[in-house]
Amino acid sequence: MRSTKALAILVLIVCAKQVAFAGTIVGWGDNGFGKASPPSGSDFVAMAAGGHHGLALKTDGSIVGWGWDGNGQATAPAGNDYVTMCGGLAHSIALKANGSIVGWGLNSNGQATPPSGSDYVAVAAGGWHSLAIKKDGSCVGWGSNSYGRATPPAHNDYEKIDAGGYHSLALKADGSIIAWGVNDLGAYDFGQVTDAPTDSNFVAIASGWYHNITLKTDGSIVAWGINDGSADDYGQVTDTPTGNGFVAIAAGHWHNLALKADGTVVGWGRDNYNQTTSPAAGIDVVAIGAGGDFSLVLSESAIGTVFTYQGRLIDADYPADDVYDFRFELYNDMTAGMQQGNAIYREDIGISDGYFKVALDFGMDVYDSNALWLEIGVRPGDVIDPNLYTRLSPRQRITPTPYAVHASSSESVQTPLELSGSVAAPNSVLLVQNHHSAGIAISGRNTNSGYYGYLGTNTEGVHGWGGLAGVMGQSSSGRGLWGTSISGAGVYGEQFNSGNYGYLGTSDSGVYGYTTGTHGFAVHGKAAGNEGIGVYGWASNSGDYTNYGGFFLSSGSFGRGVYGSASGIRGAGVVGYASDTDSELYSTYGGNFRSRGTKGIGVYGWASNSGNYTTYGGYFEADANDGRGVYGLANGNNGIGIEGDGKLYDFYASGPGVNYGVSSTIRWKRNIQAIDNPLDKILQLRGVYFDWDAEHGGGHDV
Repeated sequence: MRSTKALAILVLIVCAKQVAFAGTIVGWGDNGFGKASPPSGSDFVAMAAGGHHGLALKTDGSIVGWGWDGNGQATAPAGNDYVTMCGGLAHSIALKANGSIVGWGLNSNGQATPPSGSDYVAVAAGGWHSLAIKKDGSCVGWGSNSYGRATPPAHNDYEKIDAGGYHSLALKADGSIIAWGVNDLGAYDFGQVTDAPTDSNFVAIASGWYHNITLKTDGSIVAWGINDGSADDYGQVTDTPTGNGFVAIAAGHWHNLALKADGTVVGWGRDNYNQTTSPAAGIDVVAIGAGGDFSLVLSESAIGTVFTYQGRLIDADYPADDVYDFRFELYNDMTAGMQQGNAIYREDIGISDGYFKVALDFGMDVYDSNALWLEIGVRPGDVIDPNLYTRLSPRQRITPTPYAVHASSSESVQTPLELSGSVAAPNSVLLVQNHHSAGIAISGRNTNSGYYGYLGTNTEGVHGWGGLAGVMGQSSSGRGLWGTSISGAGVYGEQFNSGNYGYLGTSDSGVYGYTTGTHGFAVHGKAAGNEGIGVYGWASNSGDYTNYGGFFLSSGSFGRGVYGSASGIRGAGVVGYASDTDSELYSTYGGNFRSRGTKGIGVYGWASNSGNYTTYGGYFEADANDGRGVYGLANGNNGIGIEGDGKLYDFYASGPGVNYGVSSTIRWKRNIQAIDNPLDKILQLRGVYFDWDAEHGGGHDV
């Protein structure tokens, strides 16, 4: 049993990158051995097509294979530290995170036995030979070396490589092409080496069995090799598509694929199994692959939150070379702070020469645009005590990595833009911020007929629809919600859940509220300031119809037409003001309140503060000569227009008192009984004359 001593961490070198996509793989063409039927799942980040088998790299760094496995070429070695792989005729090659190479499958010429070392950056697999590029830019080959195909020319500026049947192809740092292998004018020589282009404006290469294709900087494709009309010539060179706009290429044994910028996959060459006819229309293709007689595409399913973490672990002055367990925690500060999300554990990670790679996903909720640091704990793999993780220092800053987009900028959007998603409160699917004091975060304009539209139709300033709130706005000092419309609605909202809120503003109403809930609020206003107004309405038009500063109607039996609450000392729950004194057709009211319910209350006022100011349950004032401070009307048999219940005054009038005995009717009376000895009681009364004081009108009275 190896030592379980605590780790002495001296150096930690980190490279973290976000996986821009994780997607699914689609295959078509010859499906012998199931090679055109890749495994299901949406966690693949790369794939490769061999002669009769396929390979895929998953987000966790492992490789899966499928198809013909007669030589074990579809059975990848275990591990989750792979970064890329490729498929040959009957063997496979993969590159690990530590820069070493692994091979498996047919090894008749040593093609599956790569050289040792950990300084490789790219690999390629051909018919019976393989290639690799080293960190210093040089290239090495192994396996069958007939025609010199496994002996690359001596250069130190190789960038990309690929291997065909009897030849090899490379792209150099200056954008030029170099080819080597068969060139003897024999049975296998179709000019795939000697006919290579000599200019230097290429960005991608791909090798088939007897041909090559390359992608130029202008998005066009150049092909050369077999084109003599012989038995193996299926137009893989002569039928190459013309034009620009291509972004990726792939070469199979006798057919080719190309990916256009708009996501279209184009195929040409041998099509005996429909391998050049892509069924991938309508999906977001991000990578293509061509094998023997089948094809593969990788389609992006979503931009995720998975990122790969690559590092080097030094244990007691030496690069670690054993199995270790890791714990990853995310914090919002470099040294202290709070943990973000849950810890992630990765156990039994095999490390060679100190290098390791893991896939981490802390989820979407941890990313709020603030800086984050990754803290790592490590322990020997044969230790099970959860308290024996050694914390590495310092924490590592998580930095963003950009991913490809269709366009970096655009002056306009030609088609409707639709956003959808699911995020936990208080986040938003779309968040737009403008930090300039006078700017507008979002501005929408509809030029048709001169109307403006913002998140809705062309006639509403704002149109919102929702089960809870159609539109909700909040502001500390400005306007929570503000809308202007020439002929439509300044603010329009609609809701259907009883008890919630809906706001509807039309061109002829300041605010019109309607709710179907028995206990819901058509309009709910609250003023926290000392002199604030919960709801304020003003109407100036005195046309043919009665105008209201605010009109409120409650149809529920216990509903309230208006309910106003002001928490300030001098606040007003409800203020009504009517300036038109022309009562030719209609009476003018500071406020008109009506309750249709049997037990409804037209106006309900409640005041509890009896400080330095006079306190009123309701305060109404009419400035017009014929105005009414309070007007109450009860249509029911037992209705009360105005009811007062007070220990001091039922009613208080600032003018002369009202003689309530001048009018009487038997229709208003019930349980009428004669008074016994009425004259005796009248003689006991004390009648007086008196004068009213000036405050109450003066004058003489009885």
